[in-house]
Amino acid sequence: VNDWELATRLSYFLWSSAPDAALREQAARGALRDPSVLASEARRMLRDPRVRRLAKEFACAWLHIYDFDSLDEKSERHFPTFTGLRGPMYEEAIRFFADAFENDASVLSFFDADHTFVNGVLAAHYGLSGVMGDDWKRVDGVRARGRGGVLGLGATLAKQSGASRTSPILRGNWV
Repeated sequence: VNDWELATRLSYFLWSSAPDAALREQAARGALRDPSVLASEARRMLRDPRVRRLAKEFACAWLHIYDFDSLDEKSERHFPTFTGLRGPMYEEAIRFFADAFENDASVLSFFDADHTFVNGVLAAHYGLSGVMGDDWKRVDGVRARGRGGVLGLGATLAKQSGASRTSPILRGNWV
């Protein structure tokens, strides 16, 4: 793999797009073969807002919640508010992973994080106070309420349940 191929692979993995000018410059210099330069570029890219694409394309696919916002397999009779929660639950997962990537969080934090991201709709659903409207906010101390980490994300819980009821068996099998 030459430097141009490495730059392209790195960029498409982390950002789902072509290399930016800084990465192209490193490739042109032949510097990406130096492990310290490659690591530095990867860290730089992970701090960039485009890492949201990694959260969506990779992490959400890993959790089998990719395109969760279009999920329509839940019973409206049993879960009448679910339609309005799909988008916020999906956004919560994307923000959770983007935050982890941007802040160089440990992989273990995927499972034991004591925070999540909510807007007013999701905060009300989770019974969290102090968050209103469409703005998103990080909320800490959510493990006390059964949230936190990938196993506490609304999208994960909803995806790993039946159409008309929750399903600890399906969730346990998934884990």
